Amino acid sequence: MSNINPNPSPPPSTPSPHLPRSYQLALRNTFTPETLSTHLLPPSNPTFVYGSLMFPSLLFTILTPPTPPDEIALQMTPATLTAYTRYAITDLSYPAILPSENEHDEVKGFLIVGLTSEQKEGLDLIEAGDYVVRDVEVRVVCEGGEVRVVKAQAYVWNSERERLVELEEKVWTVEGFLEERIMGRDE
Repeated sequence: MSNINPNPSPPPSTPSPHLPRSYQLALRNTFTPETLSTHLLPPSNPTFVYGSLMFPSLLFTILTPPTPPDEIALQMTPATLTAYTRYAITDLSYPAILPSENEHDEVKGFLIVGLTSEQKEGLDLIEAGDYVVRDVEVRVVCEGGEVRVVKAQAYVWNSERERLVELEEKVWTVEGFLEERIMGRDE
């Protein structure tokens, strides 16, 4: 992929040792093209996450029924959403995304597959208010390097734009989120 983004966003391409183990597992997890296709069959609820929901240990506290972080990590794979920009939100530790006029802008995050309807509804409830669910297409690199475009849903900012901090001023990062909010690591 030759598109150069002057403002790249996390997750990092190489797991950092200070990141939670389940996050590192998700970051390294790739599906074969066949496995990805199987995961996308109905009643699948593929969801693109790009902020605090990228942490399997956080999803463990949210999803019903609870799923251990390492199991959640195996339902996740790195994904890229193009023509969107990630913003920090004033006085909050989690980010927001909005469509961008620049088709080369991108947001890196994770595609989560295998969510039950109940789990997806739980996420929708938590993200309600400032966010709206939108259909998006994300790029996923499968084992062997094949790139697949996958239809998914994402939580897109639907509140006051003034609450968003411009990219040049403050970029939301995984590391910054951990420094501000996550006190322990999953072992």
